[in-house]
Amino acid sequence: MRKVSTAVLLSAVVLGFVYGYFRFMQSDELGAKYENSLLQAMNARYENSEHTKSLIAERMADGTDSDVIGLPRAGVARGYVWFIANPKSVPLVKKMPADSNYRLSEAQIEEIALRVRLDPAIRGYLLENRQ
Repeated sequence: MRKVSTAVLLSAVVLGFVYGYFRFMQSDELGAKYENSLLQAMNARYENSEHTKSLIAERMADGTDSDVIGLPRAGVARGYVWFIANPKSVPLVKKMPADSNYRLSEAQIEEIALRVRLDPAIRGYLLENRQ
């Protein structure tokens, strides 16, 4: 009887771990954290860089499957505002730094679309919220 109750308890614990693992892996939160970490890395790399480029568009940034866009911050001479071009988790629009404005022209949005996989929702956001 003791072996049976131990086996039942062990089975319940294993099933609990399996359930928790699959629930965690299907969570949008995990993807959002991953994408935000990538934006933080790009922001740290370029935060003191002068605007020598009109935009930065990197496919598969830092060896990931995410494409990133860096646009010159409006009103300052240094730093870029970063976006995930092809987000895989909600919220779709992830921006770093979140409170910064950016400069973007129609020609630049077309260049971005040629260089990275640009989600239509991100394209719309970029055009609607530019300076």
